Amino acid sequence: GFGKVESALREGTAEVLIHASDGAADGIRKLDALARQNGENRGSRPQIPVVTALKSAELDLALTRSNVIHAALLAGPASKTFLSRCQILVRYRMADDDKTADAARNSD
Repeated sequence: GFGKVESALREGTAEVLIHASDGAADGIRKLDALARQNGENRGSRPQIPVVTALKSAELDLALTRSNVIHAALLAGPASKTFLSRCQILVRYRMADDDKTADAARNSD
């Protein structure tokens, strides 16, 4: 949880930071500050992306663990795929807020 994510951020091995959208603000604030600090130390590399699109229960299912609030992804193709799919999920949810997803379902 928090300790492993904090270690990955301090070591500079974290490529993506994930917070449950229903996580405590204090822990999120602390890890975000550490990620920003590491982003400044990265130089030309961009700041670490932060994902908050999933609730704790969804992270539990995705990572097959219980009570997941914070997670970090390391470098690799799986991290890029995860970010890409999160962007698709966020766009879908935004469309659903506009009720366009329901309209598309009802047009079948």
